Amino acid sequence: MKKKYGKYGKKILIVVCWIFMWQLAAALVGNRILLVGPLQTLQALGERALRGDFWLSVGHSLLRIGAGFASGLAIGLLLAAGAKPDIANISGVLPMHIVADNGDLFLGKALLAAGASVNAKTTDGQTPLILATRSGKNDFTAMLIEQGADVNAVDNEQ
Repeated sequence: MKKKYGKYGKKILIVVCWIFMWQLAAALVGNRILLVGPLQTLQALGERALRGDFWLSVGHSLLRIGAGFASGLAIGLLLAAGAKPDIANISGVLPMHIVADNGDLFLGKALLAAGASVNAKTTDGQTPLILATRSGKNDFTAMLIEQGADVNAVDNEQ
């Protein structure tokens, strides 16, 4: 006869087993730089949870995640409703420039699929590729190059 652990018993047992394996591996490695165990992780989290800057950082991260989700939803709805992706503000900044600077691959691909220009320039000559490269958004940079971005483009500063 099988032993029943209840609805969540088996899942809890699996999680506890993996946490034990993690702690055992950390003890065998014996180097906190290479592998920190769950006990040390909980201790550090507990210490940081008492500091105000920790919660400020958590709040900032949640705000950025929420803003990213909301902007993605807004852009998706606008594109689905037929908005044109190549309408710029007075500085010549297009949605593609903002997305490139932030490195959001999903939104970048959505804008390109909707007809956004991969080589559009702002009034100071910056292209999405220049912005992504300067911001260190390597995945976005690679995507732009794959989509035919001009790798020889320069802005007005160069």
